[in-house]
Parts: sequence; C-alpha cells; structure tokens
Amino acid sequence: MRRTTLRPIVGAAITIVALGLNLRSQTLLGPTPYLSFVDSPFNALQTSGGFTYFYLETFEDGLLNTPGVSANTGSVLGPGGLTDSVDADDGVIDGSGLTGHTWVFGSSPVIFTFSAATLGALPTHAGLVWTDGPHPTYEAFDALGNSLGGRSSERARTAPSRARPARTAFLG
Repeated sequence: MRRTTLRPIVGAAITIVALGLNLRSQTLLGPTPYLSFVDSPFNALQTSGGFTYFYLETFEDGLLNTPGVSANTGSVLGPGGLTDSVDADDGVIDGSGLTGHTWVFGSSPVIFTFSAATLGALPTHAGLVWTDGPHPTYEAFDALGNSLGGRSSERARTAPSRARPARTAFLG
C-alpha cells in the first residue's frame, strides 16, 4: 500500500487526487496556487486521456469515497463558518471557501493510504490541496514504506480568512 502523510498540523482541509499512469520515476510538485482543478498540474494529463484511471476527491458529497483510499483520522466538514474549502468546490470561483466541504483533522498526522488490491495498482500520481492551517508538509511513500520525498508550503503557513482561500496550495 502506498501512503501519503501530512505531518502534525491543526485544522486542515484537503483535496485528494489519485491517478494512474505508467511512469518510471517520481517528480514532486508544488506548492502551487490552487482555486480549482484547472490549476492542477495533473489537469492537462487528465483532459488529454493520459491516465489509465483518474479520481478527484473533493468531499462535496460529504464523504471520502474515492475507491481504494482510506484515512487514519479526520472527517468531512460541510458548509459553514468553520469550513475552508477550495474556492471552486461549490462550483464558483468567488473568493469564498465557506460553501464547500473540507477534510478536517486535529494535531495528529493524517495518513491517506492507497490500496493496490482495490485499484489494481498503486497510483503513480497523488496530490492534495492545503486550504488552512500552519505549515503543511506532504510526504509520499512507496509500497514498501520507503519515502519518495516530500514538500512543504509556506504559502498556507498563516491561516487565511475562511472567506478568502487565496493561500490554498497544491502539493503532490
């Protein structure tokens, strides 16, 4: 199983992208600004049919239900005063993250695990969007638990206003 870990962070919201493509080596991406999937470094590959499978988990249905992905902690938070969603998760880029859904967790690291048994193979691309909380760190591991490397983001170090998700950052 491949896992993606976020190190100790408080009150985060994320978007998970899991994709399949036959590549020989990993490239870590980000942090890059992100308001919608159009901003994703994976967008061009997905729209050109470059992946054998593609899942974009936005939590907009109130669930983490991407096939083959599980989390060790956290839950979906729906629209409201504490929500800090990716701007376009509610369908509109309007500078507000209050009307979408987010994944929230406490001070323990959240680990997203991908199941090769469910997916048929481990994803070769994965990413998340950080929308709130201090200094996120993203780290990916191979099927044997070896680190593939990591990224962090100063972009989201100071929590943005929930009404202005301008500091959201893609890490992958």
